[in-house]
Amino acid sequence: PSRIHSFFSYLDLSQAKGFGNFIPKIFSLSTANFTDPVLCHAQPLVLEIASACREHQPDRIPSLAEKLIGLGAGLTPSGDDFLGGMFFALHQLQAAYPESSFAVYSIPLEPYRAQTHLISFTLLNDLAHGHAVAPLHHIVNSLLSGDSFETVEPYVSQLTRIGHSTGWDMLTGLLVGLLTANGLQSLPTLDIASQHLE
Repeated sequence: PSRIHSFFSYLDLSQAKGFGNFIPKIFSLSTANFTDPVLCHAQPLVLEIASACREHQPDRIPSLAEKLIGLGAGLTPSGDDFLGGMFFALHQLQAAYPESSFAVYSIPLEPYRAQTHLISFTLLNDLAHGHAVAPLHHIVNSLLSGDSFETVEPYVSQLTRIGHSTGWDMLTGLLVGLLTANGLQSLPTLDIASQHLE
């Protein structure tokens, strides 16, 4: 948990787009004023999901997630990308630590298929099942294996260049999903070389 906090605090957020603007507020669960109506609508939902993950209350997530699916413009709406990043983090944590209870945060996505278009739903579903763009895999693998922040930085740069804000939205969701490790001091650093997560 402290490594996750340090990593996201270390990030250069000066060029953050979309939900990436929430990253500085997630650890403090504080709000900011945004002029973008999508960010205004999404901010309390994202912070509430972050709180649910940090406080290990997975039952709060489905109703909040429902309000984010399909939210935003573009080929993949920001709400979908954020949730995809979060579910990807949860999937990878469960794969890395199968004896833990990260799977309780998963929700069935099929009921929400009609709330977004097919391309975005397909990507969201893929992310929830652990299939993502390479930079997202590298970031999680590096965090779990204890790589230096300097090693991870190029992957963050690659991810955040995807789409208008898609990469930033996924990165923000990744952070929120990783908050479920909060308070779990017993998670060991993994040897990803021998247990590659994809």
